[in-house]
Amino acid sequence: MLDILKKMVDRGMPVRLNIAGIGEEMDNLKMQAERLGIEDKVTFLGGVRDLTGYFKEIDILVNTPHCVGDHGAGVGNNILEAGLYDTPVVTYDMAGISEMVVTGETGYCIPFGDEEAFIAAVDTLVRQPLLREAMGKRLHAHVAALCSDDEIYRTTMAAYTM
Repeated sequence: MLDILKKMVDRGMPVRLNIAGIGEEMDNLKMQAERLGIEDKVTFLGGVRDLTGYFKEIDILVNTPHCVGDHGAGVGNNILEAGLYDTPVVTYDMAGISEMVVTGETGYCIPFGDEEAFIAAVDTLVRQPLLREAMGKRLHAHVAALCSDDEIYRTTMAAYTM
């Protein structure tokens, strides 16, 4: 994501990146941000416990999963959480993500590795706050419908009656 952010900054896009979480790659990410000259555009938050506070601070959730082999293990909690907080998502399309992030409706699901399309999607949402708000609300409704107890029961039972 940092390489993509660098391109956005170089194009004059008014963007910042908050990186939430901890892990063994954190030091490498910090060094990469410094090497790219964008350390002033990146905030490393560490572990986030206050999701309400976190989502109040962001306009768009960007998700650039990088998985080897099966190309992912499904939809991450971050996408579901973004929906609950009316935050649209720009993500690469991997393993089930497109079930939640419907391009043009709830955010943008970009073909894996297409940095230019990713940048264009972020740019669209940055420049169109009403669209960003509408997509966030649609993602909320979509997540609520697909993750309701009734829907989970229905899909689980359908899987066992095949």
